[in-house]
Amino acid sequence: MPIIRDSAAIAVVLGALGCAPADRSPVIARVGKSAITVNDLYASIPSEYRDRITREQNISYVKQWIDAELFYQEALRRHIDREPAIRSRLDKTKRDLLSAEMIARLSPASGGMQISEAMIQEYYEKSKNTFVRDRDVVRYMEITVADAATAFSLRKAVTPDNFLETAEKHSQTPIQDPRFAPFVPVDELPGGLAQAITQIPSGGISDPIKTEAGYSVVRVLDHQKAGAVIPIDELREEIANRLATQLQRAALDQVLADLRNKNSVQYNFDQVPAAAPAGN
Repeated sequence: MPIIRDSAAIAVVLGALGCAPADRSPVIARVGKSAITVNDLYASIPSEYRDRITREQNISYVKQWIDAELFYQEALRRHIDREPAIRSRLDKTKRDLLSAEMIARLSPASGGMQISEAMIQEYYEKSKNTFVRDRDVVRYMEITVADAATAFSLRKAVTPDNFLETAEKHSQTPIQDPRFAPFVPVDELPGGLAQAITQIPSGGISDPIKTEAGYSVVRVLDHQKAGAVIPIDELREEIANRLATQLQRAALDQVLADLRNKNSVQYNFDQVPAAAPAGN
């Protein structure tokens, strides 16, 4: 459960819990006239975490609520909420919270965005010159064993056709399905592996390579040099997310245009100073 440390956030939460109408749920703790009930506690937990929160975490949360409520009530007793600077911050917090909630309610859900393959293809073709690799990369599979004798024995038996099966049986490190193996920057590979892998052609299999983990036999699936255009298959999800963001932005812009038409909005940017006067 997330720990609330920000004072403004604490005030908002305490306002929600401490001032809510009483319910029939059992009271867990009281501070003065404020109380937190079992229902309040459940409501504070995001639904996706409810089956993973332990009793100890719930107790910790209630202890935090008690401490925060003590500070909150003491602040009210001292009339800190009436200080101009604090009132201004509270007003800003309220305005920001309601504005963010309004945006969330007016924004179309990203899951409901209809991003077609044709839209992805069109975006890719128009932006292809921006999808360029900035480093040499390689896709590969690796069999890792503890000793050189085992590595040389496996190298004699392994072929492109049986590499995955052999790796699954003998490799001491997890092996990835070649269909989903990602491109890895060559300069991020361990030194011995990076030097050897650049000499192996696509589809080729290396001799045993000494590494920190032991000995490796590598099958290179594909090389791509810096400056090569990234294939669309690697970018499909990223492009779909970009398009969804653009559609959401366009929808919000339309909502803002409608709101401007319904409300009086005036501004004079000439009055905005370039910088604050010296000494302020």
